[in-house]
Amino acid sequence: MSDRVLSIDIARGLGILLIVLGHNPLVGAHSALYHIVYSFHVPLFFFLSGLFFRPQNSFIRTCVGKANALLKPYFVTSFFVFILYVFHKGGASLPFIAGVCYGTGDTLAWEPLWFLPHLWLIYVFAWCVARVSRYETRLNYQKALILVFLLVGGYFVMPLFWHKPITGCLESVLSLSLLPGLPFSLDLVLMSSFYFLLGFTLKKEVLNPRFHPVPVFVALISFSSILYVWGSSMDLNERQYDHLILSTLVAVSGILLVLAVSKLLEKLPVVKTGMAYIGSGSLFILLFHGYLQGRSFMSLNAYLKSGVLLNATLAFLVSVVGSLLIMEMVRYAKHLLSKWSCLIK
Repeated sequence: MSDRVLSIDIARGLGILLIVLGHNPLVGAHSALYHIVYSFHVPLFFFLSGLFFRPQNSFIRTCVGKANALLKPYFVTSFFVFILYVFHKGGASLPFIAGVCYGTGDTLAWEPLWFLPHLWLIYVFAWCVARVSRYETRLNYQKALILVFLLVGGYFVMPLFWHKPITGCLESVLSLSLLPGLPFSLDLVLMSSFYFLLGFTLKKEVLNPRFHPVPVFVALISFSSILYVWGSSMDLNERQYDHLILSTLVAVSGILLVLAVSKLLEKLPVVKTGMAYIGSGSLFILLFHGYLQGRSFMSLNAYLKSGVLLNATLAFLVSVVGSLLIMEMVRYAKHLLSKWSCLIK
């Protein structure tokens, strides 16, 4: 199966825009918008990643291949962040380096980077689950039982390693007094693998070009009613999962709605091209949007008196466009290096 499916690229584009919006000042100021965005945007990416999971690959190929795709940009970006950190702080910092190696949101200078090492861990863990349980050969009810085990286990494991008092070596190395989860957010892997393997399980249905309005309508009713009545949401980075059943229903409904919207946008020539392009650049937007959005919002507030709404909107646009420009510069640099290497040969 190709890793470039138009509707999935569009869904990635919608998802990464929700990630950027989730870190925008507007979301923090409006509780309704916060509950909508934080009800499913991170599980959406786990689900989409699961669509292209290949458990038939060897363990080494899975680990190395995904390390190249996820850990390499994580450590390269962290290196450049470290250079900026040294430039501003005037010296090296053991807690910074230890925080990068630990790899959770609380230990990183650029918080959104936590997603990359954790996604790598999900691939490794899901490979083990798929091979040990022979997941692909199981009947549907058996797959459902495995998924329920991951969901329930993840819900109860999640708070066990979050913000517990720590002392000794770990406290001094990380310069933290509270436990920031387990390395690479290992304490989240059961919950995140539930959404990942759910995507893998529903791969054929999701990639089916036919549009089924009934489940989408049910998802819309579930999503809106649960959020309106209970306001259930989640923030996996902060180990927040309001309700085992309601939060899961909202997340799955939100994922289904994004997939439905992506199939509709696929029929609009200009829109589908733009959204697919944003989706193809989702990694760069994830890496750089936080810094670009935060800096631009502060600058706009300092020099423009146009209000929070306009400044936050402009900062949102700057972060997305700026990240895509960085992507194009990296692509151009790779192209030049490729041409030079051919000339040298």
